[in-house]
Amino acid sequence: VDTGVRAVLGAEPDVEFYFDYMDTKRNPNPEYLQQLYDLYKYKYGNKKFDAIITVDDNAYNFVLTHHQEIFPGTPMAFCGVNDFNEQVFTANHNWVSGVVENVNIPGTLDVALRLHPRVRNIVVINDHSGVGQTNLRMLRDSMPPYQERGIHFDLLDDMTMAEVRDYVARLGDDSLILLLTFNQDKANHVFSYEESMDLIAEKAKVPIYGLWDFYLGHGLVGGFLTDGYSQGELAATLALRMLRGEAPGQIPVVRQSPNNYMFDYRQLVRFGVDPQKLPPGSMVLNQPASFYGQYRTLVWGVGLFIFLLVIAICFLYVNIIGRKKVEQELKVHATTDTMTGVINRRTGLLFLEEQLVRADEAGKP
Repeated sequence: VDTGVRAVLGAEPDVEFYFDYMDTKRNPNPEYLQQLYDLYKYKYGNKKFDAIITVDDNAYNFVLTHHQEIFPGTPMAFCGVNDFNEQVFTANHNWVSGVVENVNIPGTLDVALRLHPRVRNIVVINDHSGVGQTNLRMLRDSMPPYQERGIHFDLLDDMTMAEVRDYVARLGDDSLILLLTFNQDKANHVFSYEESMDLIAEKAKVPIYGLWDFYLGHGLVGGFLTDGYSQGELAATLALRMLRGEAPGQIPVVRQSPNNYMFDYRQLVRFGVDPQKLPPGSMVLNQPASFYGQYRTLVWGVGLFIFLLVIAICFLYVNIIGRKKVEQELKVHATTDTMTGVINRRTGLLFLEEQLVRADEAGKP
């Protein structure tokens, strides 16, 4: 998200960034949020901003709640919001616009079941955080069509990390894992997204699919993933429109999340998935470079050498053909000149004989 924001706004002259990381995944309690309010009020109470960008639900809700006290009159662009409440947004729409993060569970399940046709059991790993509860609602809405096809869902949302790791280590070939969010376990241990993915993938012997791109490279096979870069890029584009004077209330919310099919080549190989069977337009990370990709300079050098060699050969061929033609013409001219000389000499002899005959007839010597 940060990279996407900088890609858009970093190119603008005289734009100064302020970044604050709320860390609410590790500190979800109201007391901590009150301390954040006091801190931001102290830091930014006398500072005038031209725009605010919020990332994820907690930041979005925090600014909606405290906007007038800390950032009065400042327009806001949001991204990464899963639990988008239309009613709450409508009450604040005159100074807010943004990008909704609509994770697509069926998009991931469909491609996972197509790539692993033997699977009949989907193990869902989730936590009890606010985002986790939103995930659970979306999952329950998505489950019925798959259950009608005989797919069983096993929800792991009340375990310690150790219990989750033990469970996934025993799964058979008829199962795969759908990892939603597991940032806090039953024992209240907190894990980053990457940490939870690494710990689960270390024990799992079956494919793991998900909904967010930040799991890639840590053991995730892939799925129809929310792309953080695109979220940040779109939010920054909306913020830029606000900086240029456009009223936030006139900027429509982007409700279709910019998701993409994304996969890790190493995991595809590990589980025997043919990359040719992936959905068209899929992004594949960690794919080994082709021969051309690895030796592009050499290929172009050899190609250029061969091209020049062919031109040289063609030039020599044309030159040789021309020389032979000239030599042939010279031979023809030489033969013609010789024949003309013989004819001329013969004509001279005949003329001399004729003169002798005439002289003899006249009695002249």
